[in-house]
Amino acid sequence: MSAKHEVPNSPSRIPSIRDIVIQARPKQILKNGLVLVPLFFTVNIWYNPSDLSGMGSIITRALTALGIFVIISTAVYFINDSVDAEIDRAHPKKRFRPIAAKRISIPWALGISTLIIAVGLTSAYLISIPFLITIATYLSINVAYSWWIKNIILIDVMVVASGFVLRAVAGSIAIDHTIIEKSGTNVPLNLTISPWLYVVTALGSLLITLAKRRQELQV
Repeated sequence: MSAKHEVPNSPSRIPSIRDIVIQARPKQILKNGLVLVPLFFTVNIWYNPSDLSGMGSIITRALTALGIFVIISTAVYFINDSVDAEIDRAHPKKRFRPIAAKRISIPWALGISTLIIAVGLTSAYLISIPFLITIATYLSINVAYSWWIKNIILIDVMVVASGFVLRAVAGSIAIDHTIIEKSGTNVPLNLTISPWLYVVTALGSLLITLAKRRQELQV
């Protein structure tokens, strides 16, 4: 590997903002868009031009939930690439990732992920306890995946697919019970999301994950 892509892996070396952003995989942010699906699926319930405050609260909570998932998934990428650093260095494409290329040391990567997780979980708590539990579940499953589940055939694919379902579930939980105006009275939003949303999300993500695995095996 050329010196352009690999530098001494000194724990004291402060990584550049550019490398941190690259390591966060901004192209993967779109995956978190599933958090907003419940917001659009229930627009007929909460849309009320005369209740701008209620609509504003719902949209704000949904966007906050999206932001939390973005930073938590970023932390997962830092952890996963720290665990796989040695393996990634032998991969034709992954070897250029900042951690694999030693532009971000593993101590720095884990430190950054810890800080991000703290911010994410604290923010999740401010939305609601059920939302916090969902975020914690997503984080726990993905950390377990990084360490050992990824080596279990089929289970690994199911775990990756579950992450997409949890995004949709979290989006629903985030906006549920938001105070809105209905018939002149302030009431909590009571969402009833069709189970088909989660079924379709699960099947779709499973197919995408299987296709990605097949592509990786052909590399």
